[in-house]
Amino acid sequence: MSQPHGPPQILPLFTQQPPLPPLAHPTFLTEIEFAVIMYSGANWKVVNMDRNGPQKNIIWRIPGSNNFLARVVCAQAYGELNRAVGPPGGNAIRAFVNNWEDDVTLSAVACCIRVNEQGKVEYVPGGVRPERQEEFVPWLGGTLGFDVVDMG
Repeated sequence: MSQPHGPPQILPLFTQQPPLPPLAHPTFLTEIEFAVIMYSGANWKVVNMDRNGPQKNIIWRIPGSNNFLARVVCAQAYGELNRAVGPPGGNAIRAFVNNWEDDVTLSAVACCIRVNEQGKVEYVPGGVRPERQEEFVPWLGGTLGFDVVDMG
């Protein structure tokens, strides 16, 4: 049996779970085709890569997972985001948020997590969050499987 060439592939968290169906009749959120996170230091925001599409009240499912990137501007859209990513079977979720632009617009990474026997959050088996804030977004992108763009 031959070994594949190149770097090892990192799969998103919880790939063994089937993806959730498309959002059920979203009222405030628009499900988009592809998003990235643009960041500079500790500041970051979710961006729709379709320049002609909406940039706010958007949600993108990270392929092969039940993890999402979103950018919302109203409480109703944030509530819809929470309902959309509500974990099946009672698994735990965590949302990381940032309001780089203003006090109203929130960018969010909603991801499945696991809590180990000691009560510590694990993003991947043995995964440890970097201590430096400016390293967090690139680390989370690599861990969950989304692209990040350094604007610094």
